[in-house]
Amino acid sequence: EITVGDVIKCRFPSASGSDDDKGLSRLDSGNYLVTHVRHIIINGDRPNHTMALQIVKNDLSENV
Repeated sequence: EITVGDVIKCRFPSASGSDDDKGLSRLDSGNYLVTHVRHIIINGDRPNHTMALQIVKNDLSENV
């Protein structure tokens, strides 16, 4: 379960140049604060639940 106020760790692939040894972007990957959660529920032949998250990152403490 993810709720507003949770801190989640995101790993994004590197576009080019600013990556680490695992192919991850050092600028974009890291901890993010969840500021908004939207639940999308489709109740049809094949019920489906999706979550849309609004997240923010404010971590410039790492050396880039």
